[in-house]
Amino acid sequence: MPELNAKIEKLTTEGTKEVAVLSLVGFIDSSTFVSFENVLEMLLREPEQDVIIDLSDLTYINSSGMSALLIYYRSFLDTGKELVLTCMSADVDTTMSLLGLTSVVPSFKVRQDAVEYLSSAPAGSRQWTPQAREPVAAAELPAVSARPELPSRDGISVLMIMPQKDHFTEVTRLRFEQRKARCHMLNSCVEAFSRFDEINPDLIILEDKLAQSEDFLWKVKAKKNKSVVPVLKLYWTGTDINARKDFKIWENDYLVEPFELMELFLLGEAELKRLPEDRETILHHTHFEFRTTGKNIDRALELARTLSSEAGLSGDRFSEINAAFAEGIDNAVRHGNKGNPDQFIDVVFQLDTEGVTITIEDEGDGFDFEWHLERARKIASGQPMSVDKSGRVGGLGIPLMFKSTDRIMYFGRGNIVRLEKIV
Repeated sequence: MPELNAKIEKLTTEGTKEVAVLSLVGFIDSSTFVSFENVLEMLLREPEQDVIIDLSDLTYINSSGMSALLIYYRSFLDTGKELVLTCMSADVDTTMSLLGLTSVVPSFKVRQDAVEYLSSAPAGSRQWTPQAREPVAAAELPAVSARPELPSRDGISVLMIMPQKDHFTEVTRLRFEQRKARCHMLNSCVEAFSRFDEINPDLIILEDKLAQSEDFLWKVKAKKNKSVVPVLKLYWTGTDINARKDFKIWENDYLVEPFELMELFLLGEAELKRLPEDRETILHHTHFEFRTTGKNIDRALELARTLSSEAGLSGDRFSEINAAFAEGIDNAVRHGNKGNPDQFIDVVFQLDTEGVTITIEDEGDGFDFEWHLERARKIASGQPMSVDKSGRVGGLGIPLMFKSTDRIMYFGRGNIVRLEKIV
């Protein structure tokens, strides 16, 4: 589970002045932000002590974390001290650079450069020139497999994952084979996934009560070359389909037993009819929702990063869409649902031939998004960066998403955000 660990050590510069080095390991997100802020506050109270923040092992920082760095940088200067950054990872560097933070807070590639800077003069009179950052090379990211070829209409493949063969499975098999489809009957989700590429299904019928059915759905819907395959899920008699789970990746459609076989055939054949058209344009589609708890947020951020990598973007463009995706979830958690564990967040990720579209919906009351979008436009145009109009920590989430995407839109009362990135 993502967490944040902080280690503080002391060193003495050439001028015999003591400097604190804060090394951060892990994530700065909605679940760890408060502890991060507490560490900064503790260091601020130390008299006449500059601070170097080592970010070499920091994987992710959200907009609130960046706002905190900006605010505490100014607070340090107000007390005759200075806070500087060093050793940023490529993803963190990209995220901070999008909002211009690295041109405000002194940052250095290696710790020794930071030490020499702090030894050069008193705080407030030191000379520092922002370093031009090097774009992340595409080769640093794993290759994404190519989109599979479409099956011919005479080679439709149906994968049925059922506990056992019986009258129901036999009638279903015969119906689809009459439509010139090849049916594959398996009774293990593990085997079904291991043979997925071999079978190359165009339709999956999955019984929910099977062991690891949720894990199978997660694996299929998280992969670009698998997620476009429609999944029809069959639920056991008495299942309350409206009872929401803590974390759920959605199937394409479902039936609850008892149901008429004709319902299953009609649903399945409707999905197969859409198959050629959908696969011409849609390359990846994942729909999930989760309850606003720490464990679920961690899973959502993990899945978001997986989906971003599957989009096939590389270098800075991967870092940008991942930052926007994570920030959208973080805003829905913190500002939308305000961390209420009884509320849910709904996410739809889609990759088509035009680009990536991410829609995130929370159950909060909404906000004045027009004001924040205008502020984001001003920051993007080069106007001085600042915290929001209330002076509170935060307020940089929308500018970050604005800079990270090609288009951002809000709907409803402001509780739905849509992010678009052209590929």
